[in-house]
Amino acid sequence: MDVIRVLNNNAVLCQGKTGQAILLGRGLGFGKRLGDVIDTDDAEQVFVPNALQPMPTLVQMVADIPLDMIELGARVARLAGSQPSQSFILGLGDHISFAVERVKQSMSIDFPLRWEVQQLYPHEVRLGHKAIELIHDATGVRLPEEEAFIIAMRFVDASIVGGDVHITERITAKLSMILGIVAKHVGELDPHSTAVARFITHLRYLFARLARGEQASTPFRGFAESIAHALPRAYAIAEEIACAVAEQGDDFGADEIAYVAMHIGRLEHSTRQNSDTSSSRF
Repeated sequence: MDVIRVLNNNAVLCQGKTGQAILLGRGLGFGKRLGDVIDTDDAEQVFVPNALQPMPTLVQMVADIPLDMIELGARVARLAGSQPSQSFILGLGDHISFAVERVKQSMSIDFPLRWEVQQLYPHEVRLGHKAIELIHDATGVRLPEEEAFIIAMRFVDASIVGGDVHITERITAKLSMILGIVAKHVGELDPHSTAVARFITHLRYLFARLARGEQASTPFRGFAESIAHALPRAYAIAEEIACAVAEQGDDFGADEIAYVAMHIGRLEHSTRQNSDTSSSRF
């Protein structure tokens, strides 16, 4: 690729046959001039513009985030086991860079959704704690435990809403509200149970779809009516939930209410089984 602009010693804006890209690598930009050719195989990271990150945004981020933090962001992102997007890598790198600086300057941070994140996203919280250890090993800086939950939210962002942390925060608050409504009717919920995990997963993707303007549907005519007939109590709870989220701007369609009712029916069954098991011990 042909050099268009040297951003810093580690980052170069280049032009190739398919368009522009930013190539990153330690010392990659040192001594480079306009028109020089760089092989992409020599780069550690190649970032291309997209709808979420147009070229001006990419240029600014790459220029502002130290290369070692971008590399660390990529290592943390790969903890999820899948190929991370460049927006996830850069977002993590930027966050880690600021988090490390906050610790160095003895600045504290408060994260009010800690309990909700622990209950709703236990897998991502475990990844967050692994990230804290990885960051400590790489930088020698021990981030506060709150950062494990903040990083966990970023893993959730990447998996369901394309990296929008504000959407994820709103979804988390709604999930907590919904679980509270269900618990009011069926009793205390076990956050580690399979039924609760499935319900939370369904709701996460439901709200992600709603954020994208999509609605779920089923090819079966009369689906909602059949669920309402088979699970009247669960369906009534689902309708209460639909009313609560409607007040916050989200509208559940009839099929979505039915799907939520099905999960609530499973939760009721699971709660009764746990109650019967506990009673039989006495």
